[in-house]
Amino acid sequence: MRVGLASDYGGSYLLPRLVGMARAKELYLTGKMIDAKEAERIGMINRVVPDAELEKTVYALARQFAMVRRGRWDNQIAIERRRGKRPGRCPGD
Repeated sequence: MRVGLASDYGGSYLLPRLVGMARAKELYLTGKMIDAKEAERIGMINRVVPDAELEKTVYALARQFAMVRRGRWDNQIAIERRRGKRPGRCPGD
């Protein structure tokens, strides 16, 4: 006997927004297994990387996130200075 996908933790809300209602229903009701390449193709995940490159890819993405965050913080400091306020510290510094 095959059981469909469990829709706990907001899955029934989020999955249709990622892959569309028809595909989400198919996955939930059939219990169809998909591999990583298929999940990437239908928009369920952003990218697939080989195991050997996973750590390097994660750290590179984390650095990109940190640079954007830092850039936004630097912009906020500039805005506060123009307003004559004393800027706070960047969280994590």
